[in-house]
Parts: sequence; C-alpha cells; structure tokens
Amino acid sequence: MIDEEEFGTATAYIEAFEALEKEGLLPQSHKALMQAHFQALDHTSSWEQLAEDVGYSGGRAVNLQYGTLAGRVARRLGVTSRPRGFWLFVLADWAQEKDARGHTAFVLRRPVIEALRRLGIVRDEPRHALNSGDPRSPSQCVCCEHNTPKQGPRICPLCGHQFRGDGWDGIDAHWRSRHHVLMTYEQFWHSLCGAHKGRVVRGDSSAMDSVVGKLRKDLERRGEYVVRANISSGWFAVFPRTWTTRTDAAHRDGREGPNLIVYRTNSGNSRDHYVIPWGIVRDFLVDDTVTHSEVNGSRRWNLTLKNGRLHVTHGSTKEVSEYYGVPLLTEDKGTPAARQAPLEFDDNFSVLEGTAREATVLARSRSRKLRDLALKRSNGICEACDTDFSVLLGGKGVHVLQVHHRRQLALQEIPKPTSPDDLAVVCANCHAIIHADPLNAVPVDSLRDQWCRERTGRSALGLKRLPGDTA
Repeated sequence: MIDEEEFGTATAYIEAFEALEKEGLLPQSHKALMQAHFQALDHTSSWEQLAEDVGYSGGRAVNLQYGTLAGRVARRLGVTSRPRGFWLFVLADWAQEKDARGHTAFVLRRPVIEALRRLGIVRDEPRHALNSGDPRSPSQCVCCEHNTPKQGPRICPLCGHQFRGDGWDGIDAHWRSRHHVLMTYEQFWHSLCGAHKGRVVRGDSSAMDSVVGKLRKDLERRGEYVVRANISSGWFAVFPRTWTTRTDAAHRDGREGPNLIVYRTNSGNSRDHYVIPWGIVRDFLVDDTVTHSEVNGSRRWNLTLKNGRLHVTHGSTKEVSEYYGVPLLTEDKGTPAARQAPLEFDDNFSVLEGTAREATVLARSRSRKLRDLALKRSNGICEACDTDFSVLLGGKGVHVLQVHHRRQLALQEIPKPTSPDDLAVVCANCHAIIHADPLNAVPVDSLRDQWCRERTGRSALGLKRLPGDTA
C-alpha cells in the first residue's frame, strides 16, 4: 500500500504545477502525457502505452520526458533526492499488475490526479471523444466544427496556434505533441474539408516523401547517422551511444566513420537533406561540446543546421552548403563516402591531453555485497575465456576481473532485483568485447562458445582445459 501523500497533498501539487506553468516549464507535450495517463483505465498505464497515446517513438522517450517533468515537480515540492533512484515516483508508483502486453505499469498518485483535475490540465471525457467512430475521420470537418477561418494563415482549431506561411507546415508534429490523446493526427487531417485543407503539407498522403525517409533503415544499417532537423530552428541532437553504434557499423562497412545525414520533410523537395562527411563531423562531436543534463543525466550534442551553416553548442560553425542534396550511400549515383576527408597524420602529430574538466553524469547504483560474492565464487577465472588469473603475478592477476550484469543495467528503465545468478565474472578484455555494441551486449555463453571454437591450443598461462580439449 503506497503512501499517497508521501511527497505532498493535492494543494502542494497544484502549487508546484502552477509554478512550472508560470516559469514556462510545463510544455504541452508534458500536459499531453498527464492527460493520457489520467484517462487510462484506473489512471494506470505503461510507458509503451503512453508512447502510443501521445505519439512518442517508444517507451524510452516517455520515460525520459516523464522523468524530466517529475524532477521539476519534485523540486517545487522540496524533494531534493530521487525517491528509490527515480524522479518518476513523485508523480506515480508501481501498479499491482503489468499491462496486457506484459509491460511494467504505473498508477498516478491520488494527489496528482486531484491536482490535475482541479487545475483543468486534464479532461474527464473518454479518450478520442472527438472521434465519431470512423477510423478515417470524425463526423464533420474539425475546423468547421470550431468555426476556424477558411482564409488567411492556418490556425489549430483546438488551441489557436497559428502556423507560419500560408499552409499547415508543422501540423503533424504540433498535433501529435498537443492533441493526440483526443484524436489522432490522421483522423484530424482526413476530417478537413477542401477549403480548410488547402495546399498539400507533410503528413498528407499526396505530399512528396523525403528520399532519406524512404532509405533511412538501409542507411543506418550501413552506418550512417540519420536525423531530422526542427523545421523552424534547424535544431537537432546527436547521442553519443547511437553515434558509437553507427561508427561500428561504418567500420564493418569498410569506412572510417558515419556521415551525418540531416533532412527535413516540409519543403516538397524530396532531396531536402545534407550529407555531411565524417571528416567534418568528427571535429564537431568531441568531449568538449557534449551537453550533460542535470535532470536525467543524459548526454548529447546539440546542433543546428540553418542556411547551410552547421553549428554545435559550445563549439564551432562551418559552411556545409556544398553537401546539400548530394547522393546517399545506398544510391547508385556516386556515394558521399568518397568525399570523406581522409585521416592525415605526420611524424610530428600530437594533441594536448590531460586537461581537467568537470562533468555531471548519472550512474546506476550497484551492490558491493553482490560484487564481492560474485568475485569470490569465480575463483579467479574469467567465465568467458576461461583464463585462470589467480595464478598470475602471485595472485594479483585477479584484479583484471570485472563483474558483468547479464541483463544490461544501463538499459533498465526502472530498478529491478538482482541475484548472484544474474552476474558473471569476466576479464577486462572479454568485458570490452561483450559491450562492443553498447545497446546489444554479447551473451557471456555466446562469447565462451566462440572462444571454444576459435582456440586451437592452450598457452601455459593457466588456461583451464575446456570441454572437448585434447591433450
């Protein structure tokens, strides 16, 4: 049984939300999350379900945004440390059961529910109340229903937002972030009458598709980093873990590293993209320009690409117009890979290293008791390569052994119980191989099997004899 008022009463939450609203720290995207969670059955939902309801890419995106909002609320409530390691518990708690698809679910705290209701942030009508039942459109044009003007700049019928220019540019992203819990974007767009729909915009079935969008999966498989820039500001982000994954894929493809492909989908030009070569990008994406979030510990590079000029926050700016609309790696019209600047070194090449700098990171808690128990049970032997390090350097060789979590701790969205059987003791080399792909660790048993297949002889360094070895 949870303590519903563990962090404050409904009045306290109301004051916290009002403070965030006043400071401009309660965006519509966060309100949409609250609306979707509020309208869920028994106010209980999983991150994956909320992602579908609000239009996020997946549960991890919801987890990130939920944590950001909860952290802001917590600070206004006077909560100074993450409850049980996560800010989200300020707004919600574990549900007794998982959702229908087996995902962990969370239930809103009662004071939060009351605060949202009294502030008018949420509505009590059922989800998709504007939908008449037709999967393609409501009973009439939503703009006509709300008496939205048919002439002049396009205006959102639900919130009054005015779109730039003479069309609906940006309506898909706007609708999915603000109104998706009431009606899907597709339902809204297909409801519009001819007068309100006006000229073709992105999101409409007759709009020109981006060639990058069509080829994105193949490009990423070959090691390209593909990202869509904000339509108005040109902003986009590059994440270090994904960048590392793409770099590894590019190496497997026989290239130095990934090209950075930045595209937009609003212009009607199917080739509205830049293919910025690895030789240029590598000078932008360095440790000194990484941004650290104090809210959730995430790391990323913030960049903008506007009017042909690429800029990274805390870093430099470069003209990249010559790379606009050039052929993509997977096309047959010549590839930008040939345009990659080569890595050039001379005998006197050197760089300055060792500069001290301060960084803020978020680390997962680990149990020293479990670690010590696992190391003791290993008897100094790496579970992957089967090397007995206890016989080296008078026993000091065991210091190269590390404790590995079979279920990647860094990818867990919520804390989970860990037993000794969930741990493996491996040497530093094997541990590096296991995590060569940060998002897809190699199972210890698989690596051990590969060692068994590849190794034809044994050195005198104390390697234990593996099953099937011959004398």
